[in-house]
Amino acid sequence: MPDEQPTSVPNPEDLLKAKLDKLLAEQEEAAREDDLERRFPTLPDAPHLPEVPRLTPILPPHPSVPKPGAMAPGSFKGSALAMNAVSSFVTPVLGLGALGWFLDSRFHWSPWGVLTGIVVGFILGVMGVLRVVNQLPDESRK
Repeated sequence: MPDEQPTSVPNPEDLLKAKLDKLLAEQEEAAREDDLERRFPTLPDAPHLPEVPRLTPILPPHPSVPKPGAMAPGSFKGSALAMNAVSSFVTPVLGLGALGWFLDSRFHWSPWGVLTGIVVGFILGVMGVLRVVNQLPDESRK
């Protein structure tokens, strides 16, 4: 038995130190758990709550499906062009007529300021209407 090595006997101080470390670790763990219990106490049971209702949404129809009786997209384009034509004609006549009236009252030119304003406004109004008519699609002009 010469190959056997003698077993070493643990040092009593090392054993005592290991036991002390183990005891300190257990105390720290217990203190940590106690601290968690103190900071976060268990909540009492909640009273019985009803089940959350399930809602089924009712969505409107897809925008690509027209509503019955609804105006089609672009259906107001013709009336918009008509209103544009009216305003292109009336605005210069009224505006230049008012400017002629102001010049008549300021410089005492009698009817010549108003007449000149209305005639020039009429010419500009006709030009504005022709510009709006040229915006119409080819099918609408026939």
